Amino acid sequence: MSIGSAANLLFITSAAIALPQGLGDSGKTDMENCQGTWLIVAIQRGGRSLPLDGIKMTVTFKDDKLTQMVNGRAALQGSFILDAKNTPKHLDLYESAGPDKSRPTMMIYALDGDSLKIASYRGEQILTKRPAGFPNGADKELEMLELKRIGLSQSPVAQSLAPAGFDKPRDQVEKGRIASVDYDSNSLGTKRKVVVYAPPGHPQKNRKYPVFYLLHGGGGNEKTWQTSGAADTILDNLYANKKLMPMFVVMPFGFTGPKNGQLGNGDFDTDLLNDIIPFVDAHYPVLADREHRAIAGYSMGADQSLRIALKNLDKFAYIGGFSSDGDTMKGDVTADALRANRPVRLLWLSCGDTDGLLMANLGLHAIWNEKRIDHVWHIGVGGHEWQVWKNDLYQFSQRLFREK
Repeated sequence: MSIGSAANLLFITSAAIALPQGLGDSGKTDMENCQGTWLIVAIQRGGRSLPLDGIKMTVTFKDDKLTQMVNGRAALQGSFILDAKNTPKHLDLYESAGPDKSRPTMMIYALDGDSLKIASYRGEQILTKRPAGFPNGADKELEMLELKRIGLSQSPVAQSLAPAGFDKPRDQVEKGRIASVDYDSNSLGTKRKVVVYAPPGHPQKNRKYPVFYLLHGGGGNEKTWQTSGAADTILDNLYANKKLMPMFVVMPFGFTGPKNGQLGNGDFDTDLLNDIIPFVDAHYPVLADREHRAIAGYSMGADQSLRIALKNLDKFAYIGGFSSDGDTMKGDVTADALRANRPVRLLWLSCGDTDGLLMANLGLHAIWNEKRIDHVWHIGVGGHEWQVWKNDLYQFSQRLFREK
């Protein structure tokens, strides 16, 4: 539950809530006074207030146990110690369930009646950068949470979910055609594979289609969206329900070769732009312009999609990042590109509500808001996992290639 990582503590919409007053007891210890349920009303990261729309989080202290709830579901559990003898006071957390299981985290806190503030210097850095007193948030490396004591009647935030069975094969549904295809990568000096999904009803004489490049995450390959993400089934069902514009979907292999004994992906940008896209344009009936080209992916594929597209807005008009690392530099890249008159049709950013990357994505969302960059911010139900990314594909693909 380090604030700089994992399902990063506690987030909540900043709507006004009537709070009971006077529940703190000066005659009790801090450990006793923190008992009960608290609501996050503000988060500051690197001196920037984060927009906490779409997520409701509470944390309950009971005896020496802590439980974090995200939109009504348990997301993290652990044991904690409040130590008021140090200056400033510190909180030790030992997670028993959650993204940082078994990882001890130390933060500093200030408890005043029904208000609790918690601060961290990106996780363990606080051990070496602990200030003399409780900080005011000006430090750019600081992450700070403000909590208010509440009752237990908070209802969860409604979230947009795909209907049951959206990722399951259905009888009597016309299927798209999916195939693994070889192409020559001049950039990498080798033959490589790409999976191509053609829409139901293709081919139609003299018709050309838009194309959507769908990227996998770390540990995956060009088949992962099909084998683990049920991408072809999700698309087939959307076509059957008349919710999707006909398009080709291209799923490449995002790793490009070993680096330091591990698979690397640093050359994938060149492979995609110089080899894969020209190959698809030459061999399939697709519309070879930015207005008819989309790119999105999950995790590593989200990072690649945002990095490549935001630096090449002459190539892509629809861009999506599902659970990216939230690199804040992407905010500056986007703003610079859009100032160069390369507006996008759709810029999508999403993350699961219990994903360890949620805080980072909220930070990117905040930057885009500040820069008045039009984008869709979507919060999924779950962590860094397929139930979130399947829902992202279901929601994102329906917005592609439609007139605004």
